[in-house]
Amino acid sequence: EGESFELSESVQVLGLPVEVWMTKVENAMRTTLKEMCKKGIRRYANATSRTNWILEELGMVALVGSQIWWTWEVIDVFRRVKNGQDKMAMKLLSDKLTLQLADLT
Repeated sequence: EGESFELSESVQVLGLPVEVWMTKVENAMRTTLKEMCKKGIRRYANATSRTNWILEELGMVALVGSQIWWTWEVIDVFRRVKNGQDKMAMKLLSDKLTLQLADLT
């Protein structure tokens, strides 16, 4: 897909055995992606358009963020229905999610 990202910290590779510097690069990648996911998930909460948010984030960040927010929204709907706060909450969420999918096509 051509996606790339810069590591949040530089990694020294010169003069080190390959297994050492590869491990350092892998750790730096994990740290960077964790930071990027946290920031992307927070940006979703303030995004005016889910479609634009997806296009602005790395694919893996958009996937993780979408899954986290979907899970939160479903749990919230179940809680609201159970507590009698909103009998139509599940239908409204279904409509919202259907529109989000339609926006991507």
